[in-house]
Amino acid sequence: AEKVLIDVEEMRRLGGGDAFRSRLGPVELALHRGFNEGGYFPEGIHQTGPPPMAKEIRESPHVQLESHGAPEARKDLVQCLVERRSIRAYADEPMAKQAFERFLELTARASAVMEIPGLGRVSLRNYPSGGARYPLEVYPFVYNVAGLEPGVYHYHPFYHRLASIACDEQHREQLLERVKLGMGPASEERGRPAALLVISAVFARTCWKYRGIPYHLILQEVGALYQTMYLAATLLNLAPCAIGAFPELAVNELLQLDGRDEAQVGLFVLGVPRPVDPAATEFVIEGVRRLEG
Repeated sequence: AEKVLIDVEEMRRLGGGDAFRSRLGPVELALHRGFNEGGYFPEGIHQTGPPPMAKEIRESPHVQLESHGAPEARKDLVQCLVERRSIRAYADEPMAKQAFERFLELTARASAVMEIPGLGRVSLRNYPSGGARYPLEVYPFVYNVAGLEPGVYHYHPFYHRLASIACDEQHREQLLERVKLGMGPASEERGRPAALLVISAVFARTCWKYRGIPYHLILQEVGALYQTMYLAATLLNLAPCAIGAFPELAVNELLQLDGRDEAQVGLFVLGVPRPVDPAATEFVIEGVRRLEG
């Protein structure tokens, strides 16, 4: 399991091969330890200017999204935190375009841009980013959103709009089937989500400022974006679910990304939740009460 030779007696003392099954492998441990040191070294920054803050896809048709302002105060933060769940069962109805627009606005849109001496322009968003570099890009794969053509898009955080990306329908469907398999058994009975949100990272944005820890920071940022997406989906009564495993190389090919510069680092599923059986909810609540008691 560790890809090393050890003495038989030592193997027995450790408990046999089962002892290694719940541990990180040597390469994984080396990767983890290698990204825990480093940081921001001002003298190492190229003052000629940082990489662009956002990706521009100019040659494709654009869909301008509406801005819906502050949502109704239907739930407060505490309620959203308590109700947050990974939901994998979907209703057979399209997601409202307004809900999809509001979701992107609350999670990925830049709310302001400011100038910082020596670091150039940085943006403010609803989730944190190491050094405010914001390397993450969001590519919505739309399957069932009212008023939006099914297809693949890129979301622009400054203009709040979608740029269409050419992609074969068969490949989009294959990606959806692959994701549904990764969500567990009985996926066919759960219906279809309205959209998949592929999250990529433009590595240069973080590497420009930091040494030794860029990838570490990017993965932390993915987690912060996931939680923001969960809370926004809970507020909007949508069905969110983060996916831990995804076909990165295939997605890079679909989006025509050079994985050395930009690659997939996350995947988030969004849909309209299937109505919950009240009896099942009461059963869960009663089980929690017993645990608390």
